[in-house]
Amino acid sequence: MIAHINIGSNIGDRHALIGRAVAAVCSRFPGARVSRAVESEPWGFESDNAFVNVGMMIDCDLHPESLLSVLLEIERGVGGG
Repeated sequence: MIAHINIGSNIGDRHALIGRAVAAVCSRFPGARVSRAVESEPWGFESDNAFVNVGMMIDCDLHPESLLSVLLEIERGVGGG
């Protein structure tokens, strides 16, 4: 299965957090592809901090719920949750 995910941060050292998350995803899913970083204003809520976002494309054999569990574990590991 090919999965497209977004990784974003608007708190702390946003670029460092994104870098750690991307490295963790690439470690778990070799061959993952990463977009360039894009900065965007928050939408749907108020915040003084802009987001840094990257898109990733990963190839995996996991069921969607299992993939979500792996990604949430990565998020917790890099300090995002």
